[in-house]
Amino acid sequence: MTDRQVLKLGVDIGSTTVKTVVLNADNDILFSRYERHNSDVLSTIVKLLQEVEKDFSQAVFNVAFAGSGALGVADAAGLPFVQEVVAATQAVK
Repeated sequence: MTDRQVLKLGVDIGSTTVKTVVLNADNDILFSRYERHNSDVLSTIVKLLQEVEKDFSQAVFNVAFAGSGALGVADAAGLPFVQEVVAATQAVK
């Protein structure tokens, strides 16, 4: 097995938008998107994750979801949910 780059993927699902960001080990932003979901959250998430997969097809991701609309999605996907205030506090630190 070859070494694959491990990246961080954050998905923030809000009341009107979905934001995605991909960071490397040094927390440099490699990818960032902001999309209005027009109440079609699932299709918007799929579209953004397809972009990430296209750009980083060989990477392995540590994934976390945040935002007011993310808890159910994170639970359904079996992935971590981070409360927004906690995420913002960690980012500031």
